[in-house]
Amino acid sequence: MEGRPLDEEEAGLVERARGGDVRAYESLVRRYQDLAYRTACLITGSAADTEDATEEGQVKAWHSLDRFR
Repeated sequence: MEGRPLDEEEAGLVERARGGDVRAYESLVRRYQDLAYRTACLITGSAADTEDATEEGQVKAWHSLDRFR
């Protein structure tokens, strides 16, 4: 699945996060946390499950940065 192309700032944050920069990853999380939360809410329908799913997705994304395209 492909989304919109990253702008230069986002691409830089991704590259820094790939290099282990936790602050860069935090910036990415803050940028997309509302979208992730709303999407999880539509899928789960439960506030508790939404929070768990959003958090788990952020952790999985951190561990998968090396595979990010």
